[in-house]
Amino acid sequence: MSDDLDLVDSPRPDAGNGSPPQLSGGLYVRRALQDRVVEALYDDDPKAVLVTGDAGNGKSSLLWGLARDLTALEDAEVFLVNAAWLLRPLSGTSATPMLTPATVVSGAAHARTRGRTPVVLLDTADLLLHDDHHEMALLDLCEDLAAAGVRLVLTSRPEEANRLRTGFLRMSLGPYDDGEIPHAIRGHATLYCPDAVPRDDGARVRRLMEPVARGLPVREVCRSPLQLRLLFELARDEGAFPSAEIDATGLYRRYWDHRVVTDRRQHGNQSATAPEDLSPVTGAIAVVLMSAGRTELSREELVERLTSPHGGPRTAWPYEPARVRSSLDLLLDRGVLARGASDGIHFFHQTMFEYAAARGLLRLSGAQALLSLCEWIGSHPRDFFVGAILEQLLMLAAGSERYRGPVRDTLIRMAAHEDAMILHTVAVAVAARNPAVGVPVEPLLATAPHGVARRYAVLAPTVRDTDVDALLPRLRGLWRRQEPSLQGAVLEALERLAAQNSFAVHAALADWGCVRELTTGRRTAGAGLDVLPRLLVLTSHIDVASARTGLMDMLDFALARGLSELASGVMTLWARHWEALGSAEWAAAVQERLQRVRLARKSYDLELFQTALGRVLAASWTHDHGLPGDHGLPGGPDGGPATAPHPWTRRLDAAVALLEADDHDTAGNAGLIAATAVLTTLPHGHWAIEATLDRCLAMTGPGAPHALQHRMVFPLLLSTDCAAAERLVHRLAAHLKALPCPENQPVTPPQRLALVARRILAHRDVPAYRVRQVLERSGWDAGSELWLSRDGLATLLLPAALGGHPAAVSRIEKATTAPAAARSLVRQSLHRAVTDAGLHTERHIGLLVDLALMDADTVLLDAITTGRAKKGTGPLPPLAHERALAALRASAQALTGLIADEIAEGNSGKRQRQALTLWECAVSAGVLPAPGLRELLPRYAAFSDQKTRAAFLGLVGTTAARAPAQYAEAHIFLADLVFDAAGGIPLLDDASAATRNAARKALLHAACESGPLTPTALTTALDLAFAPPTDAGLSSGLGQLIRRLSAAHGAAPAAELLIRVIGAAVASRQGRAAENHLAKSLRGAMDSVFDHGSPAVYRRLWEHLKEPGPEDDADRVVFPERYALALVSCAIRRSYATTHRDLEALVGHPRVPRPTKMWIGDQLSARSREHTEHDLSWVLDGRTAWRPVAGCSR
Repeated sequence: MSDDLDLVDSPRPDAGNGSPPQLSGGLYVRRALQDRVVEALYDDDPKAVLVTGDAGNGKSSLLWGLARDLTALEDAEVFLVNAAWLLRPLSGTSATPMLTPATVVSGAAHARTRGRTPVVLLDTADLLLHDDHHEMALLDLCEDLAAAGVRLVLTSRPEEANRLRTGFLRMSLGPYDDGEIPHAIRGHATLYCPDAVPRDDGARVRRLMEPVARGLPVREVCRSPLQLRLLFELARDEGAFPSAEIDATGLYRRYWDHRVVTDRRQHGNQSATAPEDLSPVTGAIAVVLMSAGRTELSREELVERLTSPHGGPRTAWPYEPARVRSSLDLLLDRGVLARGASDGIHFFHQTMFEYAAARGLLRLSGAQALLSLCEWIGSHPRDFFVGAILEQLLMLAAGSERYRGPVRDTLIRMAAHEDAMILHTVAVAVAARNPAVGVPVEPLLATAPHGVARRYAVLAPTVRDTDVDALLPRLRGLWRRQEPSLQGAVLEALERLAAQNSFAVHAALADWGCVRELTTGRRTAGAGLDVLPRLLVLTSHIDVASARTGLMDMLDFALARGLSELASGVMTLWARHWEALGSAEWAAAVQERLQRVRLARKSYDLELFQTALGRVLAASWTHDHGLPGDHGLPGGPDGGPATAPHPWTRRLDAAVALLEADDHDTAGNAGLIAATAVLTTLPHGHWAIEATLDRCLAMTGPGAPHALQHRMVFPLLLSTDCAAAERLVHRLAAHLKALPCPENQPVTPPQRLALVARRILAHRDVPAYRVRQVLERSGWDAGSELWLSRDGLATLLLPAALGGHPAAVSRIEKATTAPAAARSLVRQSLHRAVTDAGLHTERHIGLLVDLALMDADTVLLDAITTGRAKKGTGPLPPLAHERALAALRASAQALTGLIADEIAEGNSGKRQRQALTLWECAVSAGVLPAPGLRELLPRYAAFSDQKTRAAFLGLVGTTAARAPAQYAEAHIFLADLVFDAAGGIPLLDDASAATRNAARKALLHAACESGPLTPTALTTALDLAFAPPTDAGLSSGLGQLIRRLSAAHGAAPAAELLIRVIGAAVASRQGRAAENHLAKSLRGAMDSVFDHGSPAVYRRLWEHLKEPGPEDDADRVVFPERYALALVSCAIRRSYATTHRDLEALVGHPRVPRPTKMWIGDQLSARSREHTEHDLSWVLDGRTAWRPVAGCSR
């Protein structure tokens, strides 16, 4: 499937053996959302990620990009799945889908057993949300994957995604933003029209970005990944660069003309016969797919349905089989259709299928199709599949004078329908895009749900030649609803309209009081707050004073509410337009406001404010004062020193003075940032470069020079290819010669500058080649001891080696022969680089492991083994962790020897404890084999302090869990420490009981994983789990015990144990958080009961959902709500056919609590309709839906 997604278009007929356009060939634009998804997948407690986005926003391409990134990690096993493969076949065929959910789960779970991280990427999950059967199948799949520890990402359109309940981490994928569009234009231009004029990348981007910036209709085309590709495909057909005179509707119409009516790919290619018009058969194919409720059918099924008197559209029948096959081949060749799995055929994009179906229906039924689909949606208000086709049908018909009257009538009927969200949404979208139809939308917008109203605000401004004056009253009505998200959409609409009529938009901003309304009352970030400053800038040419005042009001509001991101954004935007909107007075006012803000010295907001103010100051110095100027420092009247400082140096002096008084001063740091920003723009030989570097490096005081380490000062300068950076390289090289210099100790002024230079070069933003350049110019001898000295160059050794410095490379390669102190420094640098900088090469990770083993750094080895964060560093990235474990396995003998040395008698308790903890982690991760307990247990007496003994006991428990053959020996040893002479568990709540508590935890872990399943053993496990003090972490291990019992002895004893576990949890009176944790951990156990159970077993469980009656035992356990709901979900999901009648009876039982009844009812109502997939065969006859609907009937 990855290859199918990569291939985005068919090759040109005259392209020879050239490759067709591919995402991997430069068309894919990496989306900002991609990193967030990967980060969420590798969270400590990952949820399924649900990515929602409108059609054409690039959801499938995003999954392709994710698959490529995850595959490169090497630890991930990626399963890219098309939701169409999970659809149940149509009636009359096998009931088994091409790919069953069970196959997906088992395949992914198998990858996990091989030490991989399985990730399922499910594309177009909305296909499974058009009927109840497939919706429940999707929810079951999600739960089963979660239970198996499989990561999941699924994509869906927003409307269908609303059917999915909680449990997903939702992320929204929008269209390209203004920063992504230029990258997309360059990539498409290179592949589709490399020889077209203009040939310069910058000119090509400007050709399309200028109309985009003006808000013309092509903006929507360029923002949509799908439509932008179609635009360039059409341009390729014409042999020219794309025209900006097009909108989305015209784009699809032109694509149809180019690829279906004819084949414009033949441009410039002489052919004996004209390309065949495939419009009728293409529309028929789409209608056949629609009638089947599918977006993909096999080739033979399509041929059969299009040639059979009972399968294809009547007016198009009969097609000869040979003609159908040849038409399919031609459409595949033209790229209109594409091949799926198992010879399945589908349109190249779902949106194109919907457009083709609309054309086919209009050809088949004419205006009658409008009311037919309207009636159908009224009867099936959750059928988004047909709803999307209805929207395309209305859009298509609205463009024709012939159908404009029927469209108007249909839209009015749809708007009048009382309870059909899809009808309202479609009506608003069509009315917004087709104002010429003349449908009054004000009544519908006044009461429309939030999503419908917001869609109008988004779509209405995209129309070519928008009547801004007519649209503004409708937008004002939406604004007055005072819904934050809706107001944000209205402001975005005004931003679009400002490019067409800035005077009207400026008047609206003032009349509506937008600035006042958004900056008063209770507001948080978002909800239009980020759009309003841009609007003020767009309309600033009308009234500069009001724009300045509005920006300052926004800044005051953001500072007062602590919205640091907003405040920074306002200042950054203002700085970009300072030439028109700024002045020296306004710069001073901004600086004065920020100086009043009190922030902690290490606050993230402090750096934000310093950086944003620095941009304002840089803009003011450049535009208001013309600094630094082309001429150097002026001389005195007699050619001597100047009597007054240059304005540039005066500002530098002021910033330096503030820093020398307080190196965290906001204005002082902002001054340095401003000076740096200006330096990056200066040409070679400019006088201000040397003057500025001189002044900065001449700062005095203990803290002021350290301000140069700010990421926006010298690290930023070194990361820029500019003249000032080259001069700074020479300065830093000279200062490094004052090494050695100790950290955090009194030093001389030259040493202080050497320390600052070293820290600047060690900053993660400084490129490795810059570090190499500085060290090459500093002249350090390859044999110098400072390379491996903490007070010398050790912190720069790794970046210098990565930059290619020969001495640094040699020292890294010989690190294992260096002195211990030097090895420690190299080890720390390597670990930080592996965790922070993404350095994942096997050579460096192997060296890190070797150094840790050589120096017996058990804490570092523990962090490497578990992948967890260590003080001062983050957790290991997945690929790095996998390679680290491989390196540890290769060094298992050395690791075993190290552990043996560390736990030897005579060592401190801390060393022994750390080594024992490392041993347990290594056994648990499979790095080391489980030790033999016969040799291990006698060593227990050699450990004296309780913490070391607790670590030893944890190792014993893990050993017994990993090696069941040793369980009996571990049980005897641990039980002797846990139980008293009478076989009871003494109170474990005092400090002296720490060892006994550790033994209890180890014994319970072993019992749940590998202990016997006898009644006595089960009772012992319960006693161990719930003896006070207890917690959810202890008791959650009982879920594994229940699963083992169910697999070995059936559901009946497992169900009894489940009841006992919940009863003991209730009796222990744990808090709500503990209850939620245990209920979640028991879901797998409940699944195992329903996988192996019988009606009698289930009825035993149902009794515990009821409140006690007069005849019941007073000790009978009643499952609390959290456990009851989990039990019902598992029953319906795993054994619906066997349990649904009992559950229906429970809904009417007087002693079942109301929340449980409601939950059972909700679950049953969804499941009970799983065999009623919609029959859309009526569309083939060109007749109306089978059931008229009030509000839509004729």
